[in-house]
Amino acid sequence: MLLKYSPDELDITRITLIQHVVCLAAIQAIQRLGETRGLPHLLEHQQVGIKWPNDIYARGKRNDDDDDDDDSLEGCRRGSDGDQPSCRVKIGGVLCQSSGGASGVSIVVGVGLNVFNDAPTTCLQTLVDDECVREGVPLESLRPVTREEVLGMLCTSFEDLMQTLTGPSGFVGGLQHLYKRHWIHQNETVLIDPSAIGTTTSPSVTPRTGVIQAVVMDISASGYLVAQDDTGQKYQLDPDLNSLNILSGVVRSKYYDPR
Repeated sequence: MLLKYSPDELDITRITLIQHVVCLAAIQAIQRLGETRGLPHLLEHQQVGIKWPNDIYARGKRNDDDDDDDDSLEGCRRGSDGDQPSCRVKIGGVLCQSSGGASGVSIVVGVGLNVFNDAPTTCLQTLVDDECVREGVPLESLRPVTREEVLGMLCTSFEDLMQTLTGPSGFVGGLQHLYKRHWIHQNETVLIDPSAIGTTTSPSVTPRTGVIQAVVMDISASGYLVAQDDTGQKYQLDPDLNSLNILSGVVRSKYYDPR
C-alpha cells in the first residue's frame, strides 16, 4: 500500500506507529475470518498475537527437520526429552518505509500473511481448519479462506484504525489498549543486550551495564517497548533499531555484530 498524508492530516510523530496499526489490522482481519465462519474464539484458541514490533505469530508445531536458525520458528521451545511441543510460529510480518518533506509524507506499507502454505510454520487456512476441529464444526460446511477476503478485511480494518490514529485520540487514547490486548509480551521477562538502542527513564536510578533482565510493562506513545528492571529503572526500546527474539528473550540492536 502507498499512503500519502499532508502535514495537516498526520502528525509526523505518529509515523512510526503505522507499523503497529497495520499489525493490529491484520489481527482484526484474522478475527473476522473466524467470526464470519462461526468461530469467534479463533484468536484465543489458536494463540494469534502481535510480536513487537511488526510480526504476527500463531500456534504451530515444530518438526524434527526444522532449521534451528529459521527466525519464523523462534517461538518454539523443545522439551527436555526432545518432544515437539505446540509453540508460537510466525505467520506474517509488516514493513514500512517513509519519505517526505514540507509538503507531506509518503509511506509504503508491505504486509505478508501466510494464507495457504502451512510449511515450515502454519497458515490461516490451517488455523481455521484446526479451530473447526476444536469446535466440532464440519470442515466441509465452511468456505475456504481466500487471499481476496483476507486483503479486504485487512484494508477495511486498517482504514478504520488509521482514522483513530490521525484523530484526536491518537494511539494512546484510541489504540494502545487494543494493541496490548493482542500482543504477546505483557509481563514477559526479557534480557536487554548492551547493543539495544533506546532511552532510559527514572534518572534518579543509576543506569546498569551489561545484559539487563527486565519485565515488559507497556508500549509507549511512540511505539517503544517499555520494560522495567528490579531496581525500578525503565527502558524504552526503539522499534526501528532493535529486535526481540522470543525464544531467547533477548532485545538487541538490529545492527548488532557478534564479532
